[in-house]
Amino acid sequence: MGAQNETERSRTASVHGRPRLRVSLRREALPGRGALTTTELLVVLAVMSILSTVSLTVYVNSQKATSVRQEARKWQRLFGLARSWAVSRAGYYQVTYWSGQPSYWIDEIDNAGTIIRSKIVTPEPVEELVEISDVAGGIPDPWTSTISFRFFPDGISDDALIHFIFRTADHADPTRYFALKLYGPTGRAEVFENQRNP
Repeated sequence: MGAQNETERSRTASVHGRPRLRVSLRREALPGRGALTTTELLVVLAVMSILSTVSLTVYVNSQKATSVRQEARKWQRLFGLARSWAVSRAGYYQVTYWSGQPSYWIDEIDNAGTIIRSKIVTPEPVEELVEISDVAGGIPDPWTSTISFRFFPDGISDDALIHFIFRTADHADPTRYFALKLYGPTGRAEVFENQRNP
């Protein structure tokens, strides 16, 4: 019987001649130390709250900037299309912005600026969360609340500077603006991010 117990002990102590390791999943408390105190738990929760607030603010500001950037890029593409048509078709075109119900489109015009065909592209509404704060240049028409930007067969255009900003942004902060500048001598448009006066 003693020999059998000795054999049994050796089986539990080793597997295939190797000693068996015992792993304890219980966490041993430090001497004189219990679980987390209420103060420590509150500090952890406060830090987590601050981090989540900061990350949410960064995310929301990023979404605002994305909306404004996309709107400015749509205008840039429409200016490029009007210039392309003017050069390739040896004609005159204008991008018209209507501030009454903010939208914009392309018209075909004659060399005197009279509209031959209106809205040859579907009018594009301005993103409702984006505001066009001001427009410098172009040909304003106070009767119709429109501003037109003309493109000519030789590739030139009217000069213009258009400012875009998120509706609820701080208008006094120039870094909240996106500016679209239309260069008359080349008819090309460029978007400047986070600046009011490029």
